Amino acid sequence: MHTTHTALLGVVCALAALLHFCSPAARAREWLDKTEKVKTEAEFISLDGNAVKLRKPDGQELSVPLDELSFGDRRHVRLIKSDGLYKEFLEYCEPLRGRASESTRAKIRSSEDLLKDYKAGRINPQVGGISTTGTGDKRRVAFPSKQFKETQINRLEGEIARLERVLLAVRTAGPAWIPTLPHPPKVGRFGEWPFDVEVIQVIDKDNMIGDWAGESVWMRTSTAGIVDGRTYRSKGKAWKISGTKTYTTAIGGSKTVLFAERVPIPK
Repeated sequence: MHTTHTALLGVVCALAALLHFCSPAARAREWLDKTEKVKTEAEFISLDGNAVKLRKPDGQELSVPLDELSFGDRRHVRLIKSDGLYKEFLEYCEPLRGRASESTRAKIRSSEDLLKDYKAGRINPQVGGISTTGTGDKRRVAFPSKQFKETQINRLEGEIARLERVLLAVRTAGPAWIPTLPHPPKVGRFGEWPFDVEVIQVIDKDNMIGDWAGESVWMRTSTAGIVDGRTYRSKGKAWKISGTKTYTTAIGGSKTVLFAERVPIPK
């Protein structure tokens, strides 16, 4: 009996150790500072306010401000500490973030190439008011005026600066980066609805029905200060289109609409 009990205790301890090792929070990993130059091998212990507590393989414990960690490590901590809709949102956004970064980089490269052409006298002849001669590297541009040329160059430089801000937001904003929902919205998608919503009916403190560009949607969110018939600004807020909801209308009929839940994103 004693042997059996000892064996069972050994199995339980082994399983506990295995579960501890397999937990994303407990597994040792490489952590980077925000410059991504200083590396530390450690396991995550806890997040206390803004302090991330880590334990190195030799048992030494560290307390590091969350803001001093790399973007990837800050995201890792958020994922460990999150649950429910917010965790789903982070996991959903991860592959989209990579595609958005590549797409934005491609637009920046294209704009930079065009800017070089402007400054070197080579230009795409599609720009109105500009005449061109020659082909390839020998193509030359004739702007109608010096001011027009400066305006075009300033416009391109502004566009490149805007795209660089977009790229920075995609790469480093963490949970603040929200993809855009398709129109019409589709079940299972996360994102922001980029248009204003007309409030059809406030149901209670946590639910209302809104018109999403012709699509009625049951919205689960705080309705404090919201009034029927007014405009609700949904841009900058994250939603999950969770499914559909059937409700009873004012005249006693039933109607099935999309069901959107507001994702609680920590500030």
